[in-house]
Amino acid sequence: MPSTSRNCRLVLKSANSRTFKSRVDLNSLEGYVNSLSEADPFALNTPEVSGDALVLCDGDLQDYEADLMRLQSQILFIEEQQARLKVHRARLRSLTSPVRKIPNEILASIFDSVCALTPNLFRELPWSESQEKVLSELISPMITYLPALSISATCSRWRSVAVSFPSLWSRLKLEITSGRNMVPGMLNALIATIDLFLARSAKFPLSISLEICGPPQKRHPFVLSLLLQHTHRWRTFKFISDRCMTDFLGYESTRDFTVLESLDLHSEHPVILKGLNIFQNATKTSRTFKTVTILQNWYKVLDATLKSFTFPALQELNILGNPNHCQPQSEAWPWLFTTFLARSSCRITTLVISASALNISAANLVSALQLLAYLVTFEISDHNEPDSESPINSVLISSLHIHGSRNGPELEIHLYHSFQNYAT
Repeated sequence: MPSTSRNCRLVLKSANSRTFKSRVDLNSLEGYVNSLSEADPFALNTPEVSGDALVLCDGDLQDYEADLMRLQSQILFIEEQQARLKVHRARLRSLTSPVRKIPNEILASIFDSVCALTPNLFRELPWSESQEKVLSELISPMITYLPALSISATCSRWRSVAVSFPSLWSRLKLEITSGRNMVPGMLNALIATIDLFLARSAKFPLSISLEICGPPQKRHPFVLSLLLQHTHRWRTFKFISDRCMTDFLGYESTRDFTVLESLDLHSEHPVILKGLNIFQNATKTSRTFKTVTILQNWYKVLDATLKSFTFPALQELNILGNPNHCQPQSEAWPWLFTTFLARSSCRITTLVISASALNISAANLVSALQLLAYLVTFEISDHNEPDSESPINSVLISSLHIHGSRNGPELEIHLYHSFQNYAT
């Protein structure tokens, strides 16, 4: 061992907490280093220090490093075992969870309610930069907007229940562009996911909401082509676009709309009424319609509807409009409406009218109401400009009093005016 004028010695020391025997006693080493610092530098035996003390320190440092690696490995092993134990403990607790005792039928009903509240959303990504429409931002992973898929990915039992109930996979909300700007890999993934939903929905009727942005192309968007193969399963269909529906959907006699119950068309294009021809082979379907809502943003949409369809089961008719698009006088009232009622032989019990959708006079409105012997609820709102002629006047109110006193069901009347609110 090296020595100095103070005869400071390095002492070997063993420690029970280590797997090796230290070559250096740190307490003795500290005194040794201090003594060297205070000694005459010209009297320092440099080879002795380098050859003995440093070699012993280097050896201990290597052993400490090896011991640290061993202990760190043990810590990682213990942490891994701890994590595995927590997982198994959670699984053991889940086995006693009350939800496991819920019958599959009730569990499926809960899942179905969730999917009905939040339809499965399919959106082309990335959205074309040329599109003027700005969609709501998706702040969560895409799977969270596909409740049926999320439910089936929770656990093996939920997956089994979800896959065995096709109604969970039957509600589709699609937001697509008419262009071809989508990345091929992402498009393939979108098509595959939609195809999966269509397959798992089996023969169950489909509820489809389709929104298309962008100008029409020579070919249908891939997603639309896939949906058109299942028109025989469309139960409800909602179309939203800044273009006419005929730009994307043309009439084909082979298309079957046997189970179609609800048709909701929204377009900023004035020739949307041409799109009604697409469903002209859905005659059997129209016989099951109990509620019809017409949003009259453009002229003659109501006229085209009353001319194109027959609704023998119709019970509720809603004719809504936009105060910013006041309509010219419509030919639908009263003679076209009279013809429609005679052709349909329906019993309308609820009639809701927005005056801005018809621009109808009180006299014509009274004539139409006299044809509705089974009417139970009548509602009319007038939010036109103050200088426009309102159908809500003394003529209408007097007629409603007479109509309400007739033999038959009691009539509930709601009148809403821009400046006054009448209630009868």
